Amino acid sequence: PAGVYLSQASAILSCSSSPKRSHASDVEFVDHYAVMELDNWATSEEIKAVYRRLRGEYFGSNNVIKYRALQAAFDVLADRDARWAYDKIWRARKGLPIPPPLKSQDSVQKARDRVNVSVAEPPAPALVEVEMEVEVKEAEAETEAVTVVYGPLIGTRPYHSYIPLLEVYDGRDVHPKLKCGRPKY
Repeated sequence: PAGVYLSQASAILSCSSSPKRSHASDVEFVDHYAVMELDNWATSEEIKAVYRRLRGEYFGSNNVIKYRALQAAFDVLADRDARWAYDKIWRARKGLPIPPPLKSQDSVQKARDRVNVSVAEPPAPALVEVEMEVEVKEAEAETEAVTVVYGPLIGTRPYHSYIPLLEVYDGRDVHPKLKCGRPKY
């Protein structure tokens, strides 16, 4: 479909479910770290900085092949899950151990909660009740201070509801003092 961007990274990652091929015959493998001139320990900030620098260079030199390779490398390395899957393949090709599995944010939060629950002491019940009463009183005081009663403004001040054009201009087309023209409706 038009408008869909298919990077080499998605092609490589979709091939991971196909039967395994030998590393020597795997010609289409692209070393994204080499494309972006980074090592495999680069942080996401370093990846973004190098991407911005190289994007300007490759776009300015009209080098489409390098620009597309850079875009594909950035797509893979900037996404946490895609980078982990790519690192598994990359490390296997280099003979390095595979990276540890990603920890989801939920598991990290649960671990923090377990630590916080075991460390924290429950508050005294009397202290909680006193704090609740103070909060309620503060909330009531704030609502009383903010509540403003407005009086009606209609009919409190007299004003002219019309402009007496006939009296001011007195049949003339020009105002006697202001020397401006009479409005025409």
